[in-house]
Amino acid sequence: MCAGVPQMHLAARSVPTMPRLPLALALLAAGPVAAQPRPEIVRFRLADADTTWLTQTRCTDALADGTRACRRVLLSQSDDDADSVRFTVERGNTILNAWLDEEAPYQSHGFDLVRTDLNGDGRAEHVIAHHVSEGNGLGVRWWTLYIVDDRAMSAMPLRLGSEEHGDDAFVRTAQGMRLLVGSWEDGTDPRRGPGLYFTGRLYRYDAGRLVPDEAQPVRRRRYLNSFADERGRQYLQEEAHGQRGVPGQTPWRWLQHPSTQRLAADPAMPPARRRLSAQAGRYLGPQVRDGVADPAFLPDGETVPHQMATHIFQNGRLLPAMYVPAGGWPREGVPARLLAFAPYDGPPRDTGGEPMYRIELDR
Repeated sequence: MCAGVPQMHLAARSVPTMPRLPLALALLAAGPVAAQPRPEIVRFRLADADTTWLTQTRCTDALADGTRACRRVLLSQSDDDADSVRFTVERGNTILNAWLDEEAPYQSHGFDLVRTDLNGDGRAEHVIAHHVSEGNGLGVRWWTLYIVDDRAMSAMPLRLGSEEHGDDAFVRTAQGMRLLVGSWEDGTDPRRGPGLYFTGRLYRYDAGRLVPDEAQPVRRRRYLNSFADERGRQYLQEEAHGQRGVPGQTPWRWLQHPSTQRLAADPAMPPARRRLSAQAGRYLGPQVRDGVADPAFLPDGETVPHQMATHIFQNGRLLPAMYVPAGGWPREGVPARLLAFAPYDGPPRDTGGEPMYRIELDR
């Protein structure tokens, strides 16, 4: 695993599931809509022999509308400051948007520029998907995605983190386009016991925000040998193309496997029977303390934020890692509750250990 990249390993527990569907019916349930155009994707990928691009400007090819994305390393003028990275969205000689990328400037495997209508308003959004790093063990790929809205092209874009992003993460459903966000999470199964699962959640884009799609289940697939073989074959296909990420991973297809569980409740939220308390207040977004940016929650009537929770929920669904809406979180925060849970089942006084904390945003 890579240092500094958020991990998502959650306490194992059993969760209710939705009825399992055959593959054909599962694809139909997602509601593909033939009338929606396929996302247009252009890429820049790091060739194995290229060690110079990290210190130079590199850009994707241009989309049909002339838009391209570029990544520039900004060298510090002082030994006291670190180098940084700037992403730009450009059309011709015009820079439409520019922002600093918070990832390490010399940590990258390339990036995609995607043009697709995420919210069904007839205007396409631009998504920059940056392949930040890759683990050495399981080979997990970490991505940072930025969504640039054509209706507010110069605004600070929405940001989120995802694991195992791929071309098919833009999922067409009967209700419109959805974005699949993946993560590797610990879970349990009544027959097999604890294990590792690839977990996917679908979100809709709405005016600079990501909103969990409550109508869609949380999908998760246990990491068994058959799954490992499937991932391995994709790596071999990429090597055959000579570039990483071409044609890219297929996380949505992974989750169409017959063994995939469809969960009615999000497994990252502890069950209600373990809840110890709920405190009203406001979520302020990530705040840096001791060099680490953690979610900050300000209880009503208090002046010092708490930074005990690492998981943020809305509509009963986990929000993506590193999620920040377009323009940033409001300075005054948004209404929310800080939930405390016993770490295990049983009477609160008998479970032992520190409570688990979750932040639930108001709808």
